[in-house]
Amino acid sequence: MAKVRTAKPKKRRSVRSRKWIVILLVVLLLPAGEVAMVRFVNPPRTRRMLLNQASAIFSRGEDSPLLYQWANLPDIPKMFLKHLWISEDQRFFQHDGFDWKEMGSRGERC
Repeated sequence: MAKVRTAKPKKRRSVRSRKWIVILLVVLLLPAGEVAMVRFVNPPRTRRMLLNQASAIFSRGEDSPLLYQWANLPDIPKMFLKHLWISEDQRFFQHDGFDWKEMGSRGERC
């Protein structure tokens, strides 16, 4: 008599695909969740600060980790902040957060 195959390979495939869907959702939703959290919670350290401190600790050249000193936003000169924003995006004060001209030119290059 011929043996009948069971549905186990389909279950394995569905479990594997579910794992990939969960991983994809975490990868997509984690950054959005972090941005949303910053709206309500002021983080004591950023991910970049933690990475820099870890690399300073584990590097052989430095004896002490990097030290950071927070400054309150009102203590930072407004002209410095304005020029910082402008250096990042020349049209910062002319668009509403999305530089459609730049995104269009990047799309044409692709």
